[in-house]
Amino acid sequence: MRVISGLYKGLKLEEKYIKTVRPTTDKVKESLFNILQFETQNKIFLDLFGGTGQIGIEAASRGAKKVVVIDNNAESINLIKKNISKIKNKNNISIIMSSSDSFLENNTDKFDIVFLDPPYLDTDLLNRSLLKIKDHMQKNSIIAIESLKQTEILNYSKDFILQNRYIYGKIALHIYRN
Repeated sequence: MRVISGLYKGLKLEEKYIKTVRPTTDKVKESLFNILQFETQNKIFLDLFGGTGQIGIEAASRGAKKVVVIDNNAESINLIKKNISKIKNKNNISIIMSSSDSFLENNTDKFDIVFLDPPYLDTDLLNRSLLKIKDHMQKNSIIAIESLKQTEILNYSKDFILQNRYIYGKIALHIYRN
């Protein structure tokens, strides 16, 4: 697992087997950030299911103004902290130990880009997050979702429309914009 591009390009990140974590593959991560191109520059980025922290670190590497990484697992939080400790400017990255539901109920920030990659088999968690996330988004924002390709995603808001769906083997990457 490595940072693909930007300020921290090539930085090797720690991986640790955590039962509930399935890191995004480098191929899917690279595709996601190729789709976003320069849209992360000076934006506020949320990774709601942080896992290893690699997506948030990639966003910071590509110029995000602020990155917020959420996870509810203590092992994941420790791994995220370890990975973030490897980069020079950590000041724009916040790590919060919280469930996604609790975070979205209490958060007052607005985000430009949100990445959702919940446990693949927990479609309820994904759809609950989508229902709540729209209230935490800026205008002209992006929601990116990684899921199994057969996952049915709730059509939750007329404010966000599916721009594209990309398939990588068993994985789908959904890009919504408002």
